[in-house]
Amino acid sequence: MFRLLAAGWLTRRIAGPLGRLIPNPYLRAAAVAGLGVVATRLLQSRR
Repeated sequence: MFRLLAAGWLTRRIAGPLGRLIPNPYLRAAAVAGLGVVATRLLQSRR
């Protein structure tokens, strides 16, 4: 449970600077969603 919360927190922290780099809202949403998936998988694989 903690790892999922940490992945969500990490995704939100990186979404801010990423929003300034990617002006297109559709591409930004796709990048943030992909980042969330990668963060979740990385944190879940650390068992």
